[in-house]
Amino acid sequence: MEPFSLELSLGFCRYIGILLSGSILYQPMQREVVMQRQEVRLAVAVYVLLCLGGLARGGQVDWMEVTWQAICWVESRNDPNAYNAAEDAAGIAQIRPCYLQDVNEYLGAAVFGLADRYDPEASRAMFETYMKRYCRDGGPEQWARCHNGGPRGPQKASTWDYWQRVRRFPALARLLASNS
Repeated sequence: MEPFSLELSLGFCRYIGILLSGSILYQPMQREVVMQRQEVRLAVAVYVLLCLGGLARGGQVDWMEVTWQAICWVESRNDPNAYNAAEDAAGIAQIRPCYLQDVNEYLGAAVFGLADRYDPEASRAMFETYMKRYCRDGGPEQWARCHNGGPRGPQKASTWDYWQRVRRFPALARLLASNS
């Protein structure tokens, strides 16, 4: 496996940005593709998920996907425009500003902004990044409780009821039953 290099990662991000966007700018004097801000965010999110995402490999993909679906159902009934003013939680996964800040801190740049909480794909990337940071070796219960209660959520008694609601989501309930 080739060692990680900044040059390689920038090249990959440019490539992903070109593939996923129709609005790239070409600067002939610099012979370089310049991506707009939203394209950079998307490219970084894709890069993190594909290249660094230990969660995005092996048997955990199905568990992560079904857990994500269950969390979105419990949090917002899959409404990407949901907003809870009392907690300043927004989007399909009801992401709060401190969660977003943790994700950006882990990524080393302000990749996501507050408005990205309303984008289901960006919310999913934030969720997976947060789990990679705080719950790398977890499973559905740890992911749900961490999402609800922060880095120490899996140990907090206050997140137990939340997990009970998440685990009743039909697809997750079937997976859990077939694995016990």
